[in-house]
Amino acid sequence: MSQFAIANVLQNARDGVTKALSVVDYSHHEIHEGSHYYVEGSQSLSDTEQLVVKFTTPNSAKRCYFRWDISVSGESEILLYEDAVGGMAGGSAISALNSDRSSTKSSSMAFVSGVTTSTGVGAKLHDWLIGTVGSKTGNVTPGRANRDDEILLKPNAVYLGVVASNSTGNNVSFRADWYEHAPASGVKVAD
Repeated sequence: MSQFAIANVLQNARDGVTKALSVVDYSHHEIHEGSHYYVEGSQSLSDTEQLVVKFTTPNSAKRCYFRWDISVSGESEILLYEDAVGGMAGGSAISALNSDRSSTKSSSMAFVSGVTTSTGVGAKLHDWLIGTVGSKTGNVTPGRANRDDEILLKPNAVYLGVVASNSTGNNVSFRADWYEHAPASGVKVAD
C-alpha cells in the first residue's frame, strides 16, 4: 500500500470535529459485520437450587469468541465446564439474538437453559464464589462474575454454565455474548 493510500485511510478514520483517530475494538467490529450474538435471562433460585445452561459450539471451521456476565442477589458458586457428557435432559432452548438487529445472520451455537446436570461435567474452566451472607447479621451482599476477555471455545464441544445458589430468594441475571468467524487463511504476517 502506498503512503498516499495509507494517509487517505487515516484521514477518513478521523473524527470530523476533534480530528482524533476513530477506531472500534474488534468485538464491536463484529457487531457491524452481523456476526455478534447474545443470550440473556433471569431466574430466582432457592438455597441449594441450580441453574444449568448447556451450550454447544458448531462442528465447523467457525470459532466462537465468548464472554459472560452473571449477577446474583445472594451467595452463589459460578462454574463453567467444557466437554460435558451424559444427562443434561429437559430445559428450554434459548434463542441467540444478533446484536445487529438488521442482520439476517444467525448463530451456530445452541443454548438450552434449565437442563439436569450431566453425568460427566468435563474440565472445570471457571469456579467463583460470589455474593456473601453475613455470619453475624444475616445480611446478604450481592455479587457479580464476568469474563471481559474472550475465551476461544473449542469447536464441536458441549459446555455447561452452572449457577449454584447458596441462599434463598437468590435472583440471578445472566448474559453471554460472542462472535463467530472462521480463521483467516493465507500468509501469516507474524507469530
